[in-house]
Amino acid sequence: MAHFSISSVPFCAITKRQESAMKNSTRKKIVGSMRERLQTILGLLPATLPDAYRDFYAGLSKDLKGKADDATLQRAFGSGVMASLWAEAERTLKDKPEPTTEQLKKTLDQIEALDFASMLRACFQTVSRRLPPVPPGKSPSLNPQQQKAAFAEVRDLKAKARISQKQAYEKVAQKYGVHYRTIQNLWLRTRNQSSKGDDI
Repeated sequence: MAHFSISSVPFCAITKRQESAMKNSTRKKIVGSMRERLQTILGLLPATLPDAYRDFYAGLSKDLKGKADDATLQRAFGSGVMASLWAEAERTLKDKPEPTTEQLKKTLDQIEALDFASMLRACFQTVSRRLPPVPPGKSPSLNPQQQKAAFAEVRDLKAKARISQKQAYEKVAQKYGVHYRTIQNLWLRTRNQSSKGDDI
């Protein structure tokens, strides 16, 4: 499971020595800001720690019974990320001093500027390097029906989400459990074989 560390957030704004420890409400604001940024990548995430635990264990329970679908597992993953984030916030921020309004605003602005998508990719790359290599042979591919559906999804993502072609390939590839280049190569091969590029 990806682990998002609060320590990666630049808290240089909160350095002045103050008497009072950081308030629980301030920690919630910081975690809430990170949650909002993560939602742009992972989809809707639980708003409270009890919700995160409930969703996480509900997803695991369904999976153990063989009844979990992709949406359930994705929600459980997001809930696990949030539970980890809250635990990290409690550990890392509880001894920090309460920031001034200006210091807190600067910290929240810095969170807004963080590239969480890059952090998530780095987590998966680290995990991927520890896994055994793919055995030699044919790479996983898609059958003709899956290809047609994947191409439609790429077009829809580009039109509705207004993302780049590569990002559309990546999102669709993740759904089908293949590398984005598999989708890209199929797309290009089909377009080249077609008399018109619009046919795919």
